[in-house]
Amino acid sequence: MMAFHGDRPLNVPLAHLRNLPDDLWQATLAVVTTPPVSDFLDIGLAFSRQMPPLPELVAA
Repeated sequence: MMAFHGDRPLNVPLAHLRNLPDDLWQATLAVVTTPPVSDFLDIGLAFSRQMPPLPELVAA
């Protein structure tokens, strides 16, 4: 979800809302993807690759 603040986009992730009960999750998606709310928001989808942490250097 992206709302615009001045000329800078503000990204608001919906991932933490995924823990909502399914009916509430579906209602939330319906609200943000239909007018009039969708007239003011851009909904985007982004994936980030899960990278394993770098190994720590061990003094030998």
